[in-house]
Amino acid sequence: MARVQRVIIIGGGIGGIAAALACQRVGLEVQVYERADAPREQGAGLWLWANALHALEQLGLAEAVRAAGIHASAGRISDWRGRSIVHDLAEATPTVALLRGELLAVLRQALPARSLRLGAACCAVAQDGATVTAQFSDGSSAAGDVLIGADGVHSLVRAHLHGPQAPCYAGFQAYRAVVAFDHARIAPGVSWGVGMRVGMMPLRDGRVNWFAARNEALDSPTPANVHGLLLNDCAAWHAPIADLISATDPNAILRHAVWFRAPLRHWGRGRITLLGDAAHPLTPSLGQGACLALEDALMLATSLRDEADAPTALQHYERMRKRRTAAVARQAQLIDWLACLESPVLAALRNRVVRQLPAALRARRLSWIVNYHSPAL
Repeated sequence: MARVQRVIIIGGGIGGIAAALACQRVGLEVQVYERADAPREQGAGLWLWANALHALEQLGLAEAVRAAGIHASAGRISDWRGRSIVHDLAEATPTVALLRGELLAVLRQALPARSLRLGAACCAVAQDGATVTAQFSDGSSAAGDVLIGADGVHSLVRAHLHGPQAPCYAGFQAYRAVVAFDHARIAPGVSWGVGMRVGMMPLRDGRVNWFAARNEALDSPTPANVHGLLLNDCAAWHAPIADLISATDPNAILRHAVWFRAPLRHWGRGRITLLGDAAHPLTPSLGQGACLALEDALMLATSLRDEADAPTALQHYERMRKRRTAAVARQAQLIDWLACLESPVLAALRNRVVRQLPAALRARRLSWIVNYHSPAL
């Protein structure tokens, strides 16, 4: 029974590059194929919780990531007037705030250039009893012992395994931007309104990433004046939200739909499996998308290291990840549902109930997520 030697990864985002680094650290040959021909946009902010930082420690990159980001609490929730709902959720939990592109840059810098091929759009995958093959739109192909689909919520590899099923719309559009702003004026965290929420995240070099989740129909067109729309929506919200939006270049505001999928009964088949958003895309309220992808990467590498048979290794990886990722996704959906309530009466009741929950209970509901330790490489 031949051990896995060559790993093909489709998708050069956070999960794909982390998986490549983890697999290389356990002695495997890895090639990553990314459809984009240049680094992805910088605008999305990330909270990296303790579980992500532990995985990055295993990759030898935690200090580089801390240097690229900034320590900031992610646990504060207030109402739209600025009155505290939760202020102690993450007091004892280290978090690092940075942009998605900044984390990806650290990961890519650690990966040998020869291991990443940009501008490689995968159009088909196939497997026989001994190998798996990826076909690319330029006519080229690649063969390996296993193939990992780390190609996001609209994953082609997932469609190959499970059919072309559309993801589910979460019911809101995300707006976000990065702007130079005085950190002393912001309180990191999120504010809940009625059918809308706004978050603020400090970044290095005096920047702030702000984001707004606004309930909208999926087919609603992009507003002609996004900047004016958000300023109008947030005119009465607590300081400095309106000032933060006002200071933003209107052309710098990004808008995108938020998607999720119901958990799969089985992620992979044979020599092919999924990782990160391709396997378990979740809504953003817990800030765990990148964190879970980093966890996946460590578990995948250790499973391929410890199991001689490729399909058995991938089954072990899936078995060790399915329950946890599904549970985190369910909790994220619950929080997003609460945060998006459109009834002023229900929103006020939500704020009162959450405010009165014992601190110990809130801590327990977070601890099992953020204090997870990935296996040692």
